[in-house]
Amino acid sequence: MTTKLNVQWSTYVKCITFLVAIIIVAVEAGIVYKLLHSFDWLLLMVGIFFLLIFIYNVFESPLSIEVTDSQIVLNKITTQIKIDFDEIETIRIYKRGTFDIRLFGSGGFCGFIGHFSSKEIGKYRAYVGNYDQAFLIKTKNKKNYVLSCEDRDTIISRVKAKIG
Repeated sequence: MTTKLNVQWSTYVKCITFLVAIIIVAVEAGIVYKLLHSFDWLLLMVGIFFLLIFIYNVFESPLSIEVTDSQIVLNKITTQIKIDFDEIETIRIYKRGTFDIRLFGSGGFCGFIGHFSSKEIGKYRAYVGNYDQAFLIKTKNKKNYVLSCEDRDTIISRVKAKIG
């Protein structure tokens, strides 16, 4: 039996995503306008950089989480991250600490995505739309994932039942 739950965005993530998207579109439009009047390599590189940031975050944004009979699957727009149950050491609710640090990634644009570090668990990979719905997966090979979905308790209980 497969359970599929959507990743919901917090109000903060929605606002940041909306504002950053408007800023990026405005910057890109301004760059295109300037480039049409006089070509500048530096301006072109800045435009490409902003476009790549936008595309990266959109494609890395988590859409849903599925629990199958043997694994957890995080669905993104074009790819998936699969974590087999036999790799999972623990799964539990995750409360974001005040000292969580973003090492590389997004702190709200299309979610909290990327590499983070906390005093409590060390380095982790985050795919979070709302930290109020977040849960932590620690694997036996010392990888940590913080994910979120609309009913994390269902995910946690299903996985705990499978891993013993």
